[in-house]
Amino acid sequence: MIKKVDAKVTNLLLDTENPRLTEGQRSQAETIHAILRAEGPKTLALAQTIANEGLSPMERLIVIAAPSDPGFFVVLEGNRRVTALKMLAEPAVAEAVLKPVQLKNLRKWSAAYGKRGEIVTAECVLFPTREDADVWIERRHRGDQGGVGVVRWGATESARFDARRTGKRSPELQVLDFVAERGNLDQATRDKLHDVSITNLKRLIRDESVRDVIGITLSPDGQVSTALPEQEALKGLTRIVGDLANERLKVSEIYEAKNRKDYLSRFRKSELPSRGAVKSSSRPLMGPSSAEDSGGGAAAGGKRYTKVPRPRATLVPGTCACAVRGAKLVNIYSELRRLRLEDFPNSAGVLFRVFLELSVDAVIEQQKLMSESQARGSKLRDKISKVADHLASSGKLSDKQVRAVKKTASSQHFISGSVTTLHEYVHNTNFSPSPADLRAAWDNSQVFLEAIWTT
Repeated sequence: MIKKVDAKVTNLLLDTENPRLTEGQRSQAETIHAILRAEGPKTLALAQTIANEGLSPMERLIVIAAPSDPGFFVVLEGNRRVTALKMLAEPAVAEAVLKPVQLKNLRKWSAAYGKRGEIVTAECVLFPTREDADVWIERRHRGDQGGVGVVRWGATESARFDARRTGKRSPELQVLDFVAERGNLDQATRDKLHDVSITNLKRLIRDESVRDVIGITLSPDGQVSTALPEQEALKGLTRIVGDLANERLKVSEIYEAKNRKDYLSRFRKSELPSRGAVKSSSRPLMGPSSAEDSGGGAAAGGKRYTKVPRPRATLVPGTCACAVRGAKLVNIYSELRRLRLEDFPNSAGVLFRVFLELSVDAVIEQQKLMSESQARGSKLRDKISKVADHLASSGKLSDKQVRAVKKTASSQHFISGSVTTLHEYVHNTNFSPSPADLRAAWDNSQVFLEAIWTT
């Protein structure tokens, strides 16, 4: 039977059959030395992290009972972590292997570790036998295995994580989001956008000659801008993103400057900005459209007209600055940025309701605005009002903005974005959201959500 145990670190035995090591009978001290010879720099880096931050709360050790030592456990998964813990508690165990400078650093980390509070016990999962644990250890270390194991992030996922954490998107991510939100892509291509090689997109966007042809500029701080009308700026970028999404573009075709020039020469005239396109002052790629950008120009007789901008395709606009934290909330926010409202209005409506409540709950829990029982027994509108007052006292919302937030929270208000409306999207089988209502709902709530998710 598999069960969770909190084991004393002193009762954890390193696995002498660890796959990282060559075979052979060893004492515990010899096993520590073998791990350091095989993974020394990485294990030292791990020790420094544990000294400063503790053990990862995301991972437990996998253990079995030690056959001849009652009360002791053999560590099948997490041997480097346990080695780091033992070295931090007693640096002398590593003296025979480490270089003087490494040992000096270890002692410094050990002192900090002691001041911070030595880890006495570690969370473990106890398996009956080594064979019972093998399947889980294999999933941990043999790649994604078609999704069964740990799926590592690619460059695009890493870029999105950095953007969420820092609030600043890389140039290539700005381009990808611009095309995803405002480009005219078929559904098959749109479904493949998560597979776009952001590294290859980077090769193109960071090339000045490419930017000149497709009509964008790149500032020293990484802001992508254009002076072209939106539909003109989308032409070349949509072709590039479409080629990458559908794997019509190999890295060899854009690796060098001459290759990129040859690639652009294959674009049709309709896939590049029109030479006669009216240019305005440069503006961020994901910023609001100007009159010219929306189709404004000189009509017959010299009169100017402004074409109404096309509604955004997704719930969350590209200009929204929410630095969302927490795995589930990040995933929901990411889906809300990708779901096309025309295709998935019900999904977007329900997810929006969930995102709003979880965001509010996150503030209440972090700031201890309510007890656990109070939060459980409170209606969403009451929690929104509580959080709005807190944000006002923190200077993140003005009095006027707080009044607007509380108005949408009021049970008497049946407007886009109100709690009542969002509740009906989830629970009323006869009440369905429209894309226009959902856009308005987000727009009414965006200032509140940005105040919650500021870095």
